[in-house]
Amino acid sequence: MKKQTLKQKIDSIISDILKEYYKKEYSETTPIKLGISQSDFTKISYITEKRQNQLIENDVVKSKQFTKEDRKKYFYHTSPAKLLKKFVHIDSDDLQPYADKLSQYIIEQKKIDLKAFEGAEIADIYNMSKHRLGASSCMQEKHKSYFEIYEHLPVKLFALIENGELLARCLVWYNERHTTTDIYIDRIYSFGNDEITKIMYRKIIFKIREIEKISKETKINAFNCRNLNLSVDDAHTIYSSYPSFKFVHIKNEMEIDDFGALPYMDTFQYSDNVYLQTDKDSDTCYQLNCTGGTYEEIEQSYCDCCGVEVDEDTEYWCEDVQETRCEDCAVYSSVDDVWYASENVTYIDGNIESYVHNDDIRN
Repeated sequence: MKKQTLKQKIDSIISDILKEYYKKEYSETTPIKLGISQSDFTKISYITEKRQNQLIENDVVKSKQFTKEDRKKYFYHTSPAKLLKKFVHIDSDDLQPYADKLSQYIIEQKKIDLKAFEGAEIADIYNMSKHRLGASSCMQEKHKSYFEIYEHLPVKLFALIENGELLARCLVWYNERHTTTDIYIDRIYSFGNDEITKIMYRKIIFKIREIEKISKETKINAFNCRNLNLSVDDAHTIYSSYPSFKFVHIKNEMEIDDFGALPYMDTFQYSDNVYLQTDKDSDTCYQLNCTGGTYEEIEQSYCDCCGVEVDEDTEYWCEDVQETRCEDCAVYSSVDDVWYASENVTYIDGNIESYVHNDDIRN
């Protein structure tokens, strides 16, 4: 099927609106010569008949044919919502779903110019105050000292910057033990609503593949694709999973507690002081889940019965012996809704069908 032009898309959306709302009559101030803005790809450029005639009468331009530079200089640049309002009388809340459709269309048309940054450059991108990420990123605009650790990790930051404004970014981790195609694309932070974010995920991941020369047939790992309901085809054969490389080594003989400040981490949030990890293990001592440049110290917990190491998800407080135990040394009683020491219970079948404390059986 042939792709719609921008004008055809706008006409189609206006036609849908007209089924419910009243259209303005055409006037010399109605937008004509519609195009995607040359200065901001999230906006639409247009001129009105009145302004076009004024430019010609004043000999600013020679004809009704405008160059790209003319469009940048003399055309109006506006958002999809404001543009549609120039055609149709409609409340902003009612208009928004139609404006979103138009926004998604124009962003789909854009070939994004993604850039890779490494080392100290990563801190410069996080520190940018001119951005459209809104409140979606807790790390944007933080002091550069928060991001010193990225100078010592096998990571790049890919960012979409238009006219000095940050529109999207993500970290890409590299598994040095294997090939450069074995990468992990961490969470992508982008402007716009969920639907626009889905479009940006596809575009950014495709562009990273192109930059890193990774074939479409090679499966890579990417954060959050499943949550965004991206299909395998949409996401260009992506795994939505943790990376195949679980540990990221901190280089240059640096350790976590050598850094004066640290960022909040999305995926590699745990550390044994010299490696970043996706999950806790017996050596984990820190969790990088703080937004104020600090980290959380993790104290290991052990079963009071057998002494095995347990984490907070698999430790159980046993009421009868007043001990914290592992899942092998504790048993849940559904009838009493508590955990008991495994040696103190008996399973009762029949009407009860639950583990019961032995003291209650004897009584």
